[in-house]
Amino acid sequence: QLLNQLFTEVNSGGLGIVGLDSTLRALQRGKVNQLLVQEGFHREGYQCVSCMSLHTKNGSCDFCGANTDSVPDIVAEAVEDAMKKGCQVKYISLAGSQLAAAGNIGAVLRFKP
Repeated sequence: QLLNQLFTEVNSGGLGIVGLDSTLRALQRGKVNQLLVQEGFHREGYQCVSCMSLHTKNGSCDFCGANTDSVPDIVAEAVEDAMKKGCQVKYISLAGSQLAAAGNIGAVLRFKP
């Protein structure tokens, strides 16, 4: 049911996004209401040393310009950040789900980007 809601929103251009980069940006901007993560999804990434935002590429932070450091799992960091911000976090265990095909992570948003 959550996946249906997410992809209805994504496909209609509504309050849904999928993919790691888009989801991390929405989370940093406080737009995420529900974070959906494919169970077992992990990825190395980077975290800003100043504002703590999460990134898939190393370099300067897109939000504040500070440097980034590597982190072993930005998905786990994103889940922790989402919970701190009061978002619901749901793990999807259905193998071969639409979410797995769309980047393993997505979010139902509080408001449009």
